[in-house]
Amino acid sequence: MIRRTLIALAIGLLLAAGMAQTVRIGLHQDPPNLDPILSQAFSDRSVTYQIYDRLVDLDENLTIVPMLATSWEVSDDGLVYTLQIREGVTFHDGTPLDAESVRYTLDRNLTREGSARRDELSSIENVAVTGPHTVEITLRSPNAAFLAVLSGNAGAIVSPTAAEAAGADFGNAPVGSGPFIFDSRERQNHLTLRANDDYWNGAPSIRQLVYRPFPDADVRVANLLSGGVDIIIPIEPKDIASVDAADGYDVIAYDSLGWRALVMNLTRPPFDDPQVRLAVAQAIDRAALAAVVYDNAVVPLIGPFPPNTPGYDPDLEAPAYDPEAARATLEAAGALGTEFTLLILPHEVLHGQFWQAILTQAGFVVQIEQMEAGPYLEVVNNMRHDATLVGWSGRIDPDPQFFPWVHSTGNLNWGGFDDPRIDDLLESARAETDPVTREGLYRDVARLVVEESMIVWGIQSQNIVGVASNLEGIPLIPDGTVRWHGVTVR
Repeated sequence: MIRRTLIALAIGLLLAAGMAQTVRIGLHQDPPNLDPILSQAFSDRSVTYQIYDRLVDLDENLTIVPMLATSWEVSDDGLVYTLQIREGVTFHDGTPLDAESVRYTLDRNLTREGSARRDELSSIENVAVTGPHTVEITLRSPNAAFLAVLSGNAGAIVSPTAAEAAGADFGNAPVGSGPFIFDSRERQNHLTLRANDDYWNGAPSIRQLVYRPFPDADVRVANLLSGGVDIIIPIEPKDIASVDAADGYDVIAYDSLGWRALVMNLTRPPFDDPQVRLAVAQAIDRAALAAVVYDNAVVPLIGPFPPNTPGYDPDLEAPAYDPEAARATLEAAGALGTEFTLLILPHEVLHGQFWQAILTQAGFVVQIEQMEAGPYLEVVNNMRHDATLVGWSGRIDPDPQFFPWVHSTGNLNWGGFDDPRIDDLLESARAETDPVTREGLYRDVARLVVEESMIVWGIQSQNIVGVASNLEGIPLIPDGTVRWHGVTVR
């Protein structure tokens, strides 16, 4: 009897240990906003993709797959999308997720002041509920990127009840239907999610996710190797060798859709002058950037579309690297000694120092200013910067990959673009249904932006994470956002 009791107790303790599984995630910054309507940071998506289900998702081959929308039909003219919404799904607050929830969320995305989703969904003319779990979305004009857009935060469905009750504070107590439920948060310290045992696709094996921000890359990797966290997103290239060599840890590297670039404020001096921008473009040695800053764990890139994405143009050319020509260009413009401030996030210090060095050689005087993600977004969204380094996680379609950055209405238009040529090309491409013609339009707008040095791209990012070897089943989706639902701890 005693033996059976001890065995039962041991089994119970083992089960309890399994149920108590916690994965600790080290991020490069504290996620600024957990309301998908306002989210603009990659670190946000690391969390929001666990809290909210989206209408559709991506698999490892970048195929659009069902999520909350179990199926969809598109009218012959490309204007009407009829989505069947999964039945039996509930939000974390216990309210049902149905067609009306989808209508509410899309309307909220389109109408709320300050929405970062409005331009992504601007082709929507009307959203109608035609059945308890059927939504009919009518577009103003065909949009070949529409389903791809719904795979991101624009398609993240929120609880109408919770959103209405919380108002502007919804991001502080977010409620979705995803595999993990928001539990608690202390800014700049930790953010905790707990498993949703009632999840429609089965309860997660992991019981708790704890996110911790480490802007300093050395602190981030030290926490990984000391057991303070189980995964760091990202790992800096300089740390790859040490993590790879450590017993019990692995480095996972896979293709990304993203890029890093210098985005200049075109609305004011010095970068309203095309010659000053040309000098910047002539000063960049992309091969050196990849080697010095990223230990060749990335590849040089001169435009917005990496080789593994639609819109990539192998014949695209940028001003040639020539530091002497850069200085001569600046001198001819009467701009030698031009001063400006380069705004960076804390994890971009080495990248910023690289740009500071090469632009100093070209005749600029560059001051670097670091800023945390929240204040940083406030500055760039209100165009109070001279120039900034941007890391973009990328999208599978060329429209959301490029439109937000360079269209006059783009929610990431931190360059202050207001060019009818660019707007016309992007709007034509969005409405074009022939894939060959459409890709040609994106190549045209990319060529225009690169030739006039409106943005200077540097490298194609790679998704590189350092991870404890006992984490299994991490999906390698090129958008770089880990979906934790199917991951297990060995």
